[in-house]
Amino acid sequence: MAVKASATVTLSCYRDTKSVTRYYKLQSSTASAPSKPTSNPPSGWNDSEPSYSSGSTNTLYFCDLTEFSDGTWAYSAVSKSSSYEAAKEAYNKAQNAQSTADSANNKIDDLEIGGRNYLFTNRCFTVTNNGITFTPKEDGGIMISGTNETPRGYGTAYSFPAGVTKDNEYYSLFAGTYTLSLSGSEHYMNMITDGSKFYYRLKRDKLYGSDIPYTFNGTSIVFTLNEDVEKVYIGFGFYSNAEIVDGTVYLKLEKGNKATDWTPAPEDVDANIANEKPVINGTQTSATYSWTGVAPFKELKDGQKITYWLPFSCAGSYVSMPYWKDSEGTTQQSTNSGSVLNLTLSDGSTTGNVSVYYSGSSRLTSHFTAGNAIELTYKKLVKIGGYYYTGWWANANYNVDTLDNRISYFTGKTGSKGIWAYSLFMEDSSGTYQNICTASDGTVTASNKTTAKTKKANTNGFKIGSSIYYTTASSYNQVFSIENTSFSAF
Repeated sequence: MAVKASATVTLSCYRDTKSVTRYYKLQSSTASAPSKPTSNPPSGWNDSEPSYSSGSTNTLYFCDLTEFSDGTWAYSAVSKSSSYEAAKEAYNKAQNAQSTADSANNKIDDLEIGGRNYLFTNRCFTVTNNGITFTPKEDGGIMISGTNETPRGYGTAYSFPAGVTKDNEYYSLFAGTYTLSLSGSEHYMNMITDGSKFYYRLKRDKLYGSDIPYTFNGTSIVFTLNEDVEKVYIGFGFYSNAEIVDGTVYLKLEKGNKATDWTPAPEDVDANIANEKPVINGTQTSATYSWTGVAPFKELKDGQKITYWLPFSCAGSYVSMPYWKDSEGTTQQSTNSGSVLNLTLSDGSTTGNVSVYYSGSSRLTSHFTAGNAIELTYKKLVKIGGYYYTGWWANANYNVDTLDNRISYFTGKTGSKGIWAYSLFMEDSSGTYQNICTASDGTVTASNKTTAKTKKANTNGFKIGSSIYYTTASSYNQVFSIENTSFSAF
């Protein structure tokens, strides 16, 4: 039997992938998605991926082109770029967050807060009107007392200037929005909301000038000035049915539309410091005519008083300083020499050298030795003998005259007769010192010095307004002075 063999051969053709290229197309999000490309390369597509631009609302599409070794090619389906969409979503969220923050900031911006009090009481006076007494206090408050005798239909108010100052004069309240608030006594705080008993008072230009319109916010008022006003008078008042009790209230005028806790005006703080006459210790480290120290106030104002502790005597060279021919202090007349004081102020600035005087235009030099507390007052451009001076002046306790109530160190005094131990004496009308009691013949001698004190009073005319002195010296001199005679005043 014959056997036949058979076989099957399968022939296959395979294509290799030659390349894969991704193409991108950016278009408006409102447009329809693009169709799969039909040409190679595709028209309107780009093989570079675009980055996201802030604020863009477009949509990015992509598709992949696969090219084969046999020269054929094919495109994948068109898809949205997830990375581009994620960037767009992140931006939109950030924008929403920024919008929320901006909205909050706008609300904060609309809330204007000032802080600095533009009402100061250091120049105000006690006023009593219709039985109500308003008394300014050193701490910046207004004490209210008395009995309300205001006629029906009328009000009794207390007002005072508001604003910033210039050269010690009331100057301006500048254009802007302000809030006026009151705090303090619970009795009067409870009365604020009752418009039939309490009212705020705002006047411009003068005490009885035109009213300034305002908005009442429960316990405070808000008003706006469209221009600078040279003088604004602000205060509060009571109608006839308001009960008056002893209590202190504190008014605050500040920039903005939000009331904050009461603080004193800087002018009141400075005035209190000036009134306290702070003790300033000299900081110089050796004997010198250039005195230094650290002050608790931030500005040197006319009338400022201090007590200056001199740690070292004066030595070295005098310091020359100018004085002026005109009241503006612009035309220098000449210079004079002596001690100067340069203070470091609380804000770190310095006053520079300021002349120190003791009588008129006389400069202090070596008049005080180490270990003296010197009372000084600052004056600006004061006229003395036809010229203008700025400086510190020592008080009148230091001088070189021979007045009875100003007996000074190493200054001799003249007596008309011998002045014995434990006798009384007084200045006569000619400026000479006389024993109050003398011998009948007006003569004091060694033999009658004991009984002379009991004789009749001296008939010379005395200055009754002067001090009466007695001496404890064991002998007498026609001329006596403090360095060799101990004496006191009654």
